[in-house]
Amino acid sequence: MVLEKGKVVGWQRFANYAQNFLADIAIVKGNLQDAERLLQSGLGEAKSNSEKRRIAHYQATYARLERAKGNFAQACEWADKALEGFKVEGMAWDAEDMRSLLEELTPSQ
Repeated sequence: MVLEKGKVVGWQRFANYAQNFLADIAIVKGNLQDAERLLQSGLGEAKSNSEKRRIAHYQATYARLERAKGNFAQACEWADKALEGFKVEGMAWDAEDMRSLLEELTPSQ
């Protein structure tokens, strides 16, 4: 409903942000297929609009999705991409969140 209403009133950017939040919620609830569907369409839209901040947020959510699926190598790849995007955009808190995720995913040597 949020997505449809946002698009109807011309708030595509906010609808796209909502889509990412809904994907995060789906991951927490264990609805991984729903999360992946939301992420696929949402990331494509963010990329088509060259929205670097949104792209980084989608990459971070993809990292959490892959972690939930047990695909730790892919989770690290997405987290690395998100971390780089957050650093470029000056988003320190989000970058730290991705560093923490990477530490969690990378076994100590």
